[in-house]
Amino acid sequence: MRALLRHLEKGDGHFELAPGDKGLVMSVFALPSLNVVFKVIRDHFGAPKTTTRQEVMNKYHLVFLRDRVGRLADAQEFEDLEFARERFAPGLLEELEDVAASSVLAEGDRVRVRHLYTERRVTPLNLYLREASAEDAVEAVLDYGQAIKDLAAANIFTGDMLLKNFGVTRHGRVIFYDYDELCLLTECNFREIPARGPSRMNSQRNPGSRSGSGTCSPRNFAPSWPCPARWRGVHAGPRRPAERRVLAPHAGAGAGRRGHRLLPLPALPASLTFLPRMNPQVFGTRKNPAVRAALRFFAERRINVHFVDLEERAASLGELRRFAQKFGVKALIDSDSKRYVELGLKAAAYSEERWLDLLTREPFLLRTPLVREGNRLTIGPAAEEWGSWLAASAVSLKPKA
Repeated sequence: MRALLRHLEKGDGHFELAPGDKGLVMSVFALPSLNVVFKVIRDHFGAPKTTTRQEVMNKYHLVFLRDRVGRLADAQEFEDLEFARERFAPGLLEELEDVAASSVLAEGDRVRVRHLYTERRVTPLNLYLREASAEDAVEAVLDYGQAIKDLAAANIFTGDMLLKNFGVTRHGRVIFYDYDELCLLTECNFREIPARGPSRMNSQRNPGSRSGSGTCSPRNFAPSWPCPARWRGVHAGPRRPAERRVLAPHAGAGAGRRGHRLLPLPALPASLTFLPRMNPQVFGTRKNPAVRAALRFFAERRINVHFVDLEERAASLGELRRFAQKFGVKALIDSDSKRYVELGLKAAAYSEERWLDLLTREPFLLRTPLVREGNRLTIGPAAEEWGSWLAASAVSLKPKA
């Protein structure tokens, strides 16, 4: 927030509504010159939302505590902020006062925001797919599916799977940022339901959304999937380009369910088809030679990395606990670091939980890089092990005869 205030002192930009579809739970605005968006909870939620303000705040608190596996936007919570009234674009302040009067109050030449969340700016996935090239769109759609899988592996179910609730970072990674229906996967009740009749074909509100007490039916996922028809059905795997398919609209003979038939995608680069689909997450600082070496290792092998710069954001308790469960807390501590000496920790006899709490507040005590790929973890330099991950994920670069 200090960075924002310094930016406002130097710049002359205005807050304006953030690009993308308006949400039913949050009103989102941004400063075009800053890579951050501001989210204010609305006073009233539009149908079909049945959640409450406190439940939404509980969802965000859940994200604060969970291992985000590089797929959830890092949100920060703030209270009682003040901005100059002149910083708001015409119409924005009126809308905020209309939909979020309990959170936004204009007093003279000042605007007080009682409560908001900030997140890093991303491009909403639905907008990204409209403008992206065929190659980039396929990569984004595949990563969208991988994001859902990664979150499920971490016991997180997104609830709504609409494209507008996902975004593409500047590094091309797909993340989820709308938490009002997020829940633990183990809290969901997945069940089969009878096939819907014609009168009920449009009754399902959102693919993956839950009805009642956490109940949802996988039967409804595919037919009502939010992905544009051009990219629906794209999948990864060791197949030749001609074997990759999308569902395209078709009303003629041989049409599949909902009037679609399978068509081959346009010719795609071999890299899209055959490169291993790895999404490693690397924690560290760019000043650390070992961290730079890790980033270079993956970059040289054309592997997209989700880098968490500990100078900008500390690792969460859930993220660190995952490493501690495998290697032990002591393996996470860099006893040779300058910060370790400054804090006089040589004789410290802390419990594991106290160490973990301290490491979330003092990231420079960590031995880095911390690298995670799915359930595979390493602490410190581990090029040989990263290479084994690569070999296990790779497929042949030669088409089948």
